[in-house]
Amino acid sequence: MWVISGWVVIMGSNIMDGSNKNNKNDKFPLIQIPSSSYSSFSQVPNSSNSNYSTSLPVIPVFPFFVLVLFLFFFLVPFSFSVTYIDSCGYNITDPGEYVINVSVINLTSSTGTPYCINISVSDVILDGNGSLINVSSGYYGILVANDTEIRNVTIKNLTINTSVSLSNDFAAINFSSSGNINNISLFDININSSTTSGSYGISFSSTSISSIISNISFSNLNISSSSSSSDSYGIYFYSSSISNISFSNLTIFSDSSSDFFSSYSYGIYFF
Repeated sequence: MWVISGWVVIMGSNIMDGSNKNNKNDKFPLIQIPSSSYSSFSQVPNSSNSNYSTSLPVIPVFPFFVLVLFLFFFLVPFSFSVTYIDSCGYNITDPGEYVINVSVINLTSSTGTPYCINISVSDVILDGNGSLINVSSGYYGILVANDTEIRNVTIKNLTINTSVSLSNDFAAINFSSSGNINNISLFDININSSTTSGSYGISFSSTSISSIISNISFSNLNISSSSSSSDSYGIYFYSSSISNISFSNLTIFSDSSSDFFSSYSYGIYFF
């Protein structure tokens, strides 16, 4: 039995409403009776010509409708819609989940931006989907920048390569804000950065004296950062307050090929 907009729908045969109980040969393959008029059905004959009584409860429509709404809004998991990225020069300006859906995207001088992907809001998941970001120009592979705050950002499952040596400082992934930076997750990422200036694998910079960098999680990262004439950093932190940084399965190679006394190489640097 189903209740549909105040009507009871009964599927079957040999069903009577009681008004024709003396005519046992009447058959109704489908009967619809307003639920406000009936609460039970009696004298339903069967194929053996015997009489019996039965009651079919009528389900109230309004509580059923409320139950459906409850299941939809409270028990169905909430999820962001997925947006796909297929080229560099992409700006993420709305919270949600973003997936790179091509195997290689290239940041070149013709891209017209200093970054491949720019994230300017919080509450973002960026899934590289195993893709390669290939860089031959610019300053950032992925730039996450907001003047107020950066929070709840996940970047995962991608590789960033500099295909040629850059003449400017370069950060494969850069987080920058004058406010707090917190609840950041980075995992399953490979970085190969080679520049002729400063080289940064992953950089966090919070410029306000009262700002905090906290709750940063790294897992399954391989970072190679090298510079031929300046400092080189695997992971770089710049803030007056840094707390709750966690690392799991992290490999870092940092190299500076210039004079030992004028440039330095750091695996993880806190400033």
